[in-house]
Amino acid sequence: MFILHRHRSVLILTVLAFLFGFWLKELAILRGSNSYIEVGYPESNMKPSSRDLFLPRNEDTYFLQSKLEEIFDKKLLSEEEKAISIMKFVASSLRMQSNDGSATKMLKDGYAICGGMSYIFIMLCRKADLATRYVGTSYLPSISSHAMAEVYYDNKWHLFDPTFGVFFYSQADYRKGSILSFQELISKNQSYFTLKVVPKPWTGLYDTSIKTFIPVLAEPAYLKDIYGLSIEQIYKEIRTESFPIAYSSSDLVSYPVDVDLGLASEVWFGQVDKSNSELAKYSKRFSGSHYLGLSTPNAYHTWLIKAPKNSRLKIEYYSLTEAYPTLTLLPLRSVKLISSRNSKRKVSFWLEITDPEAIVSVYCRKSTFLVDAMRVIRK
Repeated sequence: MFILHRHRSVLILTVLAFLFGFWLKELAILRGSNSYIEVGYPESNMKPSSRDLFLPRNEDTYFLQSKLEEIFDKKLLSEEEKAISIMKFVASSLRMQSNDGSATKMLKDGYAICGGMSYIFIMLCRKADLATRYVGTSYLPSISSHAMAEVYYDNKWHLFDPTFGVFFYSQADYRKGSILSFQELISKNQSYFTLKVVPKPWTGLYDTSIKTFIPVLAEPAYLKDIYGLSIEQIYKEIRTESFPIAYSSSDLVSYPVDVDLGLASEVWFGQVDKSNSELAKYSKRFSGSHYLGLSTPNAYHTWLIKAPKNSRLKIEYYSLTEAYPTLTLLPLRSVKLISSRNSKRKVSFWLEITDPEAIVSVYCRKSTFLVDAMRVIRK
């Protein structure tokens, strides 16, 4: 992903990469205090691994195979044709309604939203021996977050959006170009064309008319009646606003939490109401995420705190569940961790700030902490 960063962000991400031992997701070189450059995700171009063909044990592989037989209809298809055929099935046969669980379960239920639809697409593609991975974005003004998938063939990754039933093509006419990867979509200064593979998504119907539908240019108002924005406008947000981006469900992703305590004595993110819907909507930019630890993708929080020098702060994490895993706070810049305490549905960290700008990271090592709300207080 090409994204713009200031010098401070370079320092944060460099330190995090060293401390966690993971690939650095962004790398930049300073060109003056207020200059910007383009940076990229090294994972975006990595060749597939065994995990991109992995099917969890909770999937009914015989059931998935029966769906593939229905989709392919004994036809000899190329890898791209298989991926497009699977996307036609997912985008048309499922209704748009929140769901979770295995791909098998959601297919039998007949409904899902973007996370579920992308997961079903991934599982079906993998069952068809197509290396496939999750791609996720956050902090989108209109749709909060979005999940897609990439399929690897012809020695590169190709982006498919099974929720909207579209892919992005180098030419206006199908068969005369190539399907772009997500990295190509957001980073190259090239024209592209949005092609849809179904007349309309989420009808709950899948028949011969869908199977034989030829990918065509999506009309300018495609999906505008549902979202108030066209598919082009939605993807303009994805290309320019989304952060962070996860390539594969096992990526470790840092969600920023920006807080200014120069004047305020406390700042809330979400509210304590046994619901994490406020944080899950990502409506307030750089307000963390609704979970920490193991999920899709794996997540931790990077707090960027502005406060008077020598301030004493308390960071509180409120849990959605009574039983919750341990959280760890790692001081990264100008912070002393004084103490921490776990209580009913709450984890508290007491800090001393030794500089007007401080950075800490909070993470969950071996499980998932579901965040009800967060609060930081300046003493």
